[in-house]
Amino acid sequence: MDAEVTLPWIPGAIRALLLADPVFVEACPGGVTPRAPSDVTRPYATVQAAGNYQMDQSSTVFRPLIQIDGWCGGTSASPQPLAWRVAAEAARVLSTARNAAWGDLHFTARITDGPMELSPDVSRGPSLPVYRAVIRAELTVHVRISPV
Repeated sequence: MDAEVTLPWIPGAIRALLLADPVFVEACPGGVTPRAPSDVTRPYATVQAAGNYQMDQSSTVFRPLIQIDGWCGGTSASPQPLAWRVAAEAARVLSTARNAAWGDLHFTARITDGPMELSPDVSRGPSLPVYRAVIRAELTVHVRISPV
């Protein structure tokens, strides 16, 4: 009987990859978080799985689409270039991911979009915009099945 394969939490793998790169960490002093921190004046990043599909029902290969958003609040001297730099550094790091290991999976990344600038988030009010630049990458993920 074939073992059922569950895809591990891919944003965790991407977060670990990004935080292992000192140049990315320097560009992103606000960290990599699942949602906006209380202080949005320092550049930060969010990682999300924007889509995913399994190659076939019996496969251990998945193709998730990952989106990384670089953010920076409007009180910084130049928030737009700082948000762009976070996204550009994320693209640089992901473009080097070839058979990267994390837990029971290995993955390779291919940048599909970006960096690209999106409209600022003005949910804190029009005088406090949070600027945003994003990249997207398609991963090829192989999940190792542990013997039972």
